[in-house]
Amino acid sequence: MNETPIFRHVAEGWLDVAQRGLIRDQIWFGGASIRDRAGARYRHAAMPGHETLVLRDAVLVPEPFAVIDRDGITRAGTTPSKPAEPADTVLLSNAVAPMAAGASVPLGRFLGNSLSIASMQRAMFGEIGFAGPPLTPPQADALAAMGLLGAYTPLSEPVRVEKLLLTLQKGQGFSRMIRPAIETLRFAAEPYEVNPRIAILEPVTRTRFTRGNQFGFQAWLRAQSFAFLDPDAMRLGNTQLGLFDLISVLAAARLVVIDDPAQAPLLGFCDPGTIVIQLGIDGWPDGAIATCARLFSLEWRLVLAFAPHYPVRGPLPLGERKMLRTEIDIAALGAALASVEGDVLPMKA
Repeated sequence: MNETPIFRHVAEGWLDVAQRGLIRDQIWFGGASIRDRAGARYRHAAMPGHETLVLRDAVLVPEPFAVIDRDGITRAGTTPSKPAEPADTVLLSNAVAPMAAGASVPLGRFLGNSLSIASMQRAMFGEIGFAGPPLTPPQADALAAMGLLGAYTPLSEPVRVEKLLLTLQKGQGFSRMIRPAIETLRFAAEPYEVNPRIAILEPVTRTRFTRGNQFGFQAWLRAQSFAFLDPDAMRLGNTQLGLFDLISVLAAARLVVIDDPAQAPLLGFCDPGTIVIQLGIDGWPDGAIATCARLFSLEWRLVLAFAPHYPVRGPLPLGERKMLRTEIDIAALGAALASVEGDVLPMKA
């Protein structure tokens, strides 16, 4: 074995995301065909654990991101389709920590995992270096704001690292480790209200489901005065944003509709008490959004879409690539909005 465990930060656990209980038509909403036994699988979200190891002579692969130990075992990221051939150069530092980054990493996941882990590593282990794929502009801005950009080495090919400091996440989701980095970025931006109602929807390139009423659902949100925030494209509607523009928009939001778990850490830029309505799917619980809402003292609600089905007796519609099909319950979402109208906090002058 070539690893040395040096610190176990926190063990895996569970978080109660609905302390008042999952009360139908108050906390969760859904059509008559949705099962009433939402129960523990929606009320309790998994909390990942974290531990840090030292790997000697490991290979760091930038794309697709992977960390491979000297025994050839993939310790983080995606196992390459062919053996990684590291460059002759070896990264030398007191220690180098790998960072998943680049265009393939959603902004929320970068901030909630990569940046949060890096800021913790710097605080605990001192002047260490970081390395990974070339950064996107908002990722570079985030590292700069945390004082870490100068310590980052972008890689274009696999390299061998003499001493690699690897913090592993055990389990899925996000933990309270995300709070220091998110709060630091939040207070580096001044909020300005563009629209108090923001929608963050998962792009079709990442979602596992086809929504039969996607266009009607988006038209309905527009009619309810929601602005669409796309963190992948860094756009609010047709307006291009920088990282701190995005933070400012969310800091002034009062109501957020979201279905993209990868962008859940962005909710940390909202003020405590902001209402978050998660669009979930019956039978497919994902606790990332509810966890981040709880970690940042936001008011969480859940609207469950109908359980997906497979079109097993017929072909997929022309041009369709996903087997799982569902529909957003717009009536349930309308009921959720109506239930919180009086709870939306005004923006202070």
